[in-house]
Amino acid sequence: MHRMIRYPRRMPGRQRGMATILIVVLVGMALTVTALGVVHAVRGTQEKQAAMHASTHAQAGAWAGLEIFRSYLEQLDETALGALLANNQIDMQVGTSTLQAKIVSNLPPASGATEKRYTVTANIRNQDNAARATSTIQAVFAVVAGANAAKPHEPWTDVLNIYSDLNMTGGIDVKGGNAAKFNVDGNATLNNASITGIKTLRATGDINIGSAIAVEELFANGNIALGGSATALKASAVGNVNINSGGTQGAIFANGDILISNGSVGTANALGAINASSGGSHGTFTAGKTINISNGTTATANAVGNITASGFPIIRAMNSQADVFCASVNWNNFNSIRAGRATFNCPVAPAKISAPTAVTVLLMTPLQPFSLPKPNVDAYELKDSANYVFEFRNGQIQVGVKNVNGIADGSYRIGRIKQGGDKWGYLCAALDGGGFCRDECSTVVSGTCTGPGMATLRRLTRGNSENAQSITFNNGTWRLEGNSPADTTPPQGTPNEAVVVAPGALWFEGNVELSNGKFRNSILATGNIASSSHRTFAINFAGYANICTSTFYAPLFPTNFCDTAAQQLKPNALGNIALLAGGFVGNTFSGGNINLGASSKIYGSVIAGNLLQTGGDTMINGQVTAASQGGAGSNNWSGRTTIDLRNLPSGYDPGDIPDMGGGTQPCQTDCDPSADSPSGQISQAKLLWSRYL
Repeated sequence: MHRMIRYPRRMPGRQRGMATILIVVLVGMALTVTALGVVHAVRGTQEKQAAMHASTHAQAGAWAGLEIFRSYLEQLDETALGALLANNQIDMQVGTSTLQAKIVSNLPPASGATEKRYTVTANIRNQDNAARATSTIQAVFAVVAGANAAKPHEPWTDVLNIYSDLNMTGGIDVKGGNAAKFNVDGNATLNNASITGIKTLRATGDINIGSAIAVEELFANGNIALGGSATALKASAVGNVNINSGGTQGAIFANGDILISNGSVGTANALGAINASSGGSHGTFTAGKTINISNGTTATANAVGNITASGFPIIRAMNSQADVFCASVNWNNFNSIRAGRATFNCPVAPAKISAPTAVTVLLMTPLQPFSLPKPNVDAYELKDSANYVFEFRNGQIQVGVKNVNGIADGSYRIGRIKQGGDKWGYLCAALDGGGFCRDECSTVVSGTCTGPGMATLRRLTRGNSENAQSITFNNGTWRLEGNSPADTTPPQGTPNEAVVVAPGALWFEGNVELSNGKFRNSILATGNIASSSHRTFAINFAGYANICTSTFYAPLFPTNFCDTAAQQLKPNALGNIALLAGGFVGNTFSGGNINLGASSKIYGSVIAGNLLQTGGDTMINGQVTAASQGGAGSNNWSGRTTIDLRNLPSGYDPGDIPDMGGGTQPCQTDCDPSADSPSGQISQAKLLWSRYL
């Protein structure tokens, strides 16, 4: 039997490896698709970044234009403001760039209004042709005609005047819009803090700002340094400006140099040099000396001296009256180069490079330093104007009373009486050995003093209980203490409300410590003032009803403040003061420090003859002066401090403070911030709101 042997059938040769080839082809196609996807994603990202840079730069230029337009409005008088009509266009020059402001509407003041306030709506447009981006901001301004016209000016007129270094940390909140102006005769440091609401900060020394603090306008006789993510719409320094902030700045001016190592800048104008190493987007740089740019995007660089590009920055246009040095012969991140002398290390691009050629660079007007008129703070000068004068004589509290209804002028002691129990705080001529009013309590019937004078005895003060001593003196310091105050709406309260001392002006020889209680007094001390957990209302802030019709201490009220016939307060500058500390004995100043501790709320002007310190939870509803008459030291504001300048009552005039002799008041020259502007500020323009269109 034959066995059949079968062999595997062999495939035709032309089909060998077909599956392998197919797999290779499919993998190749997949890789191609992936590569194309990566290229598309990279290109999309690049386009987004380019668009973002272009948009950021255009927006920075628009914001710079907004500030320029606001400054323009402040240079117009009432006639010129009234002549602004819808569709009027104002061209603004920023370096070699032109921005437009188109008037949308101009609402005139209301008929019969005493304040000539115009409401101007305008569209500010910045078109960056090189970046192919446009940004338009619609802004509404409130413009008060003639609000800043030159006039005699006393050193109390500005809101917050600090005459030595100011350090602000913690949570500082300034409420009040245009009124939020700080003047510092020294250095100002704002850092490690959440600080909001400051419109203008001027310093005769240096300004240093960090954290995420935003200030609308800065001016320093020295240098300005911005770090963290701090921002300023406008910053001007007689010295140098150093920007190491990640924020976006507006318009920067310096008589010296400008250094930009972080963030973005709308415009930079220096009489010295400009050095930019930031990767941000910048507008126009104009320098009286050289410009060096090593990073980021810059629209225009104008320099009297050389312009140097290093690294591979983007500089749309370079205009130098001297030489231009390019980053490399392969560097082409520019649209035009114009040099008065020559170019070096630049690519061959005759269509974009002109050298030598005529170049003219227009520089800013040099900034002029400002001086802060200094007041004179002296509590001794106000002693005769006070209603109650507190002195410690012969081991006892002595109170001088003057101009108070219901009690004769004269010198009194504070004693207690028996009236259903012991009660302390009454004004009497003399005390017995137990601290009781001697004559009035010379006889006591059924636990009640019935001696001569009881019918006319007046109570001056009440503590946290009927017999508590609410005013004490120990080792040079007066301590005033009542019940823990309760906040009310309105904060002034009502005439029948319990307060620690009868309404009126209080004068203390020595230091004062306010601890607990509500006070409707103007409080003056020849030494220092410290406080916690209290509410103090200046007389003019408290108002007529609370000062002149108080039922708690009836019939006492200060006749030098109360016009009962007209039922209104008499004009009296002393009533604008809530707290004042410090005074001169001969030529020697002593005291003058005010330290506001936790839960202190003050309504009225706070005037420290030397330094003002804040901490805890502090609120000041009014203006502040720290005159630095006591020598070295700095004002340290920390904790949670609020300066509220809104809704101040009509009777409170913080610019009207009694003359205390000496000093430099009234100031006749170099007193107004508008003096810093070459053209002068006539009106006052406030930005109400804005939006991108």
